[in-house]
Amino acid sequence: NGHFAVRLAVRTGHLGADDRLNKDSASYFRILSFQTRLTDIESVLVYRLFEEESSRFNVYAYGGFAGFSYNPYTYDQFGVKSYLQPLGTEGQGLPGYSQPRLYSLTQLAIPFGMGIEYRIGEALSVAWEFSTRKTFTDYIDDISNEYADEFDLLFARGTVAADLSYR
Repeated sequence: NGHFAVRLAVRTGHLGADDRLNKDSASYFRILSFQTRLTDIESVLVYRLFEEESSRFNVYAYGGFAGFSYNPYTYDQFGVKSYLQPLGTEGQGLPGYSQPRLYSLTQLAIPFGMGIEYRIGEALSVAWEFSTRKTFTDYIDDISNEYADEFDLLFARGTVAADLSYR
């Protein structure tokens, strides 16, 4: 109707961070880094404050469900690319650690937001939008809150896992 709409969107982008760019001394000397391509598919219900036909300007809010995929990776000191999830850099999947298995590279999220829209014509509008997502993982950057013992990683996952966790 004039107030409600359903929107399906697909987005892709690149996300990354590097401790060398951090001004906090503890993070700076940790020198961890990651990059990932993130792809997101969302379906949301949009509520417009005014009926679509009554005004060229509109204010709207939305919420719904999304699924996204990611695969964090980093480069070592020699420029060799390594994907981080299979390395279990926080001890995921090892006995004695809080995560019993490796995290999934596909996750769910709840997108919600609001915006201001200007309708140019019947099939074209321009909008300024504020959007955020509630995610259910803390591993998009491969870092959560647990530090695995360097020797546990070395013996269970090899030198690459240990080196990339303890630079």
